[in-house]
Amino acid sequence: MVVMMKRILPLVVLFVLVAMVPAAVAAETPVGTDFPERVPVDVLLTEIPEEELSDSILSFGGGDFTGNWTQVYAGDGWPGPDHSSVVLPDGSIVVMGGWRQTFDSWTNDVWRSTDNGTTWTLMTDNAEWKRRMGHSSVALPDGSIVLMGGWSYGYDSDVWRSMDNGATWTLMTNNPGWGGRYSHASVALPDGSIVLMGGSTSGDNKDDVWRSTDKGATWTRMNASAGWSARYEPSAVALPDGSIVLMGGREGSDEKNDVWRSTDNGVTWTQMTTGAEWSPRWDHSSVVLPDGSIMLTGGYSSGRKNDVWRSTDNGATWTQVTASAEWSPREGHSSVVLPGGSIVVIGGFDGGSANDIWRSADNGTTWSLVYQGAGWRGRYGHSSVALPDGSIVLMGGLSGGSKNDVWRSTDRGTTWTLMTASAEWSPRYRHSSVALPDGSIVLMNGYSGCNDVWRSTDNGKTWTQVTAHSGLEWGHSSVALPDGSIVLMGGYCSNEVHRSTDKGATWKQINASSGWSATIWPQQRCTSRRQHRTDGGAERRLQERRVAVDGQRCDMDPGGRGCRVVGTT
Repeated sequence: MVVMMKRILPLVVLFVLVAMVPAAVAAETPVGTDFPERVPVDVLLTEIPEEELSDSILSFGGGDFTGNWTQVYAGDGWPGPDHSSVVLPDGSIVVMGGWRQTFDSWTNDVWRSTDNGTTWTLMTDNAEWKRRMGHSSVALPDGSIVLMGGWSYGYDSDVWRSMDNGATWTLMTNNPGWGGRYSHASVALPDGSIVLMGGSTSGDNKDDVWRSTDKGATWTRMNASAGWSARYEPSAVALPDGSIVLMGGREGSDEKNDVWRSTDNGVTWTQMTTGAEWSPRWDHSSVVLPDGSIMLTGGYSSGRKNDVWRSTDNGATWTQVTASAEWSPREGHSSVVLPGGSIVVIGGFDGGSANDIWRSADNGTTWSLVYQGAGWRGRYGHSSVALPDGSIVLMGGLSGGSKNDVWRSTDRGTTWTLMTASAEWSPRYRHSSVALPDGSIVLMNGYSGCNDVWRSTDNGKTWTQVTAHSGLEWGHSSVALPDGSIVLMGGYCSNEVHRSTDKGATWKQINASSGWSATIWPQQRCTSRRQHRTDGGAERRLQERRVAVDGQRCDMDPGGRGCRVVGTT
C-alpha cells in the first residue's frame, strides 16, 4: 500500500506501534504491510486504541443508580482535517468525511448546519461511499452535492451525488476516466458543470483537467497537461464570470505559490503570477466573495499558517488581510462563503484535529469563534476532579501527544472554559489529581519522565510545584480523605500505598505490598528492581523496569519515559 506523503511519518510510527503490541490488538488494525527484522526502537506503550478516544461527557445522577445515563455533550461531531465542505443554495453548510488522528483514521459521516455553523445535525454517520479523506465536493445549482475521489486505503475514483443535503447518496460512476486520486481540486461552474484538476495517485502527481456536464456521471478530459506543473493539495475557485483560478499546492517537497487562470473550462491556462505575495504553500483553502475577489486562508508553508490574503484581480496580485487570524495556524481546513458574504473556516489540522469553526464578516480581517465543541479534544489518560463549588476541572491526557491544558465546567460538563493552554507542569498522561477540602487541586506524577507534584488554588489556572521528586509511580490512582490527606495507590509495577498529610509535599509509605498484584495492564508481565542513593542528603529512588510485550524483552528507562526493545524472551 502506498503511504500518503503528507502523513508518512505518523503512519510509519503507528505501524511500528502496531507491530509491538499484543497480537489480538494488532489484528484489529489494518496495516497491509510486512515489517523488517526487529531492531531496537523506542516506543511508548498504550493499551487503548486511539480511535476510541472521546470528548463526550456522560452525567450519572438524579438519585438513579440503575444505569441510566444522560449525554450532556456529544463531542465535536465532524472530524478535523482533509474533509470537504459546501454551501448549498439555501445557505446551509454541509461537511463530509475527513481524517482523524487515529489508527483507523477516515470517516464517512455527513453533518449539516443551518445557522452559519453554530449548531450541527448529523445527516448520516455512515454514508454509502467509503470512509475517506482528501476528496473534493461541489454544490450544484440544483442544490445537490457531488463528491469525488479521495483516499481510503487506496486511491478512490468513485463519484457520488446527494439530493437530500447529504443524508443519502447515489453512485454516479466508479470509473470516471480520471483514475483514483486524492488531494485534487474541483469547482462547480455557473453552467452546472464540474471541473476536476490535479491531485496525486500512486506516487504520480497530476496536471490534467477533467469536466463533467451530467452531474459527475461521465467525464471528458479537457487537457492532459495543463501547463502548470503537476501538483496536489492546491486550491481552486470558480469566479462569477465562469473562469477558474488555481493556486499553490506542492509537488513532493516543492511548495508552490504560482497562480493560474482558465477562461475556457480548463482547456487552456494563463499564468497570473509566478510567485504570489503569500509564501509557497499547500493544504490551504480559498473561496470567492460576492464581489468576485478571492480569499486565501492558512495552509502549510514551512509550518502551519493562519494568515489571510485577498486578490481583486483574478489572482494576479494579493494583499495581506491579516498576518495572524484569531484561529490557530492550520492546514487541511475548509472554507465556505455564505450568501451574505461572510467567510466560514472549518476545522483542519493545527497539531491535532481541530474541531472549531470561525466566521469573518469583514472579508477576513477579524474572526469570531462560532463553534468549538467542548474545546478539549478527545483524549485518554487525563484526570478530573469535582471542586467544592460543583465545578469540574479536567487536566492533561493523551491526544496526538501529551497535553498540559486545563479546562473547567461550571454547568455539569455542558460547556467548558480553558483555564490554561499550557500549565506550569509538563505535558503528561496517566497522572492523578484530587480536590482538597480547601478547594485546591493537587496533581501527581504522570507519564512524562518525572514524578513531581503540583498544586493549584485558582481552579487550575496557575500551578505551584509542591515537590520535584515524589518517588512515586505513574499510572496510579489517588483519593483525598475528609481530613485533607491524600492516599496514592499502585502505579507502574507497584502495589505500594503512600500517604501525604501536607498537600503532596512529602509522602510516607503506609504499605509496601498491599496484597493486590503489581501489574500495569492485561497481557504484560512486570518485575522491578529498585535502587536508592543519596544526593546532597535528599534520597532519590532510581528504578529499572522490565516488561515483556508480545514475546519481546523491554527495559524501561529511569523515570518511566519509554520502553526500548532489547531482545526477545
